[in-house]
Amino acid sequence: MTGNEPPAAVSVVVPCHNDAAYIAEALTSILTQSRPPAEIIVVDDGSTDDSMARLASFGEAITVVSQPNQGAAAARNAGIARARQPLIAFLDGDDAWPKASLAARLDRRAETRAELVFGAVRQCLDEVGPQAPSPSPAMPGRLAGSLLVARELFEKVGLFDECLPTAETIDWLSRAQALGVTEAMVPEVVLYRRIHKTNMMRTRPDVDRNALTVLRRAVMRRRAAS
Repeated sequence: MTGNEPPAAVSVVVPCHNDAAYIAEALTSILTQSRPPAEIIVVDDGSTDDSMARLASFGEAITVVSQPNQGAAAARNAGIARARQPLIAFLDGDDAWPKASLAARLDRRAETRAELVFGAVRQCLDEVGPQAPSPSPAMPGRLAGSLLVARELFEKVGLFDECLPTAETIDWLSRAQALGVTEAMVPEVVLYRRIHKTNMMRTRPDVDRNALTVLRRAVMRRRAAS
């Protein structure tokens, strides 16, 4: 790994499903962080393209876990189970981080002692980076790729719901919020979210149904709490 400082006590979990076109860029963006993580765990979720060959080129810089295709939630959970560091961050295999992404979130966590730390997200049309075409300005993002969280929090909140093919992060954050977990936001962009024609949010027919399920669960939790 490269970087200006020693590795941070962070495990980065990278779900990968048919991301051969993008995974090298995603991993390079992690490895070249100004404060690189101590561990990168890539969970290949049943890829049928050349993803595994691209992963092999990174050698011992990453740990690869392979499983049959089960979805993003199951891939993240598998990575969490293998993580050895006290802090966990996530990056999808088709996205990327700016160079100071991890450092900004670590600094914010040290300042606030918040249990969850997010940052701003910049959506990019196919290419990623500060100069890439974007359909919208950078905005605060409550997404897995912008999240930094203590591993022990998953014991408190639970893992991602593997029954949800999409909206699993929104569901997990809703459960965390119901338990009073503290949050902090980094104003800087910490995630380049790539928009392309094979994004799961574009290709799955059940996106709206999953979002409605998550919304209903949140309402039920609020009613139970009151």
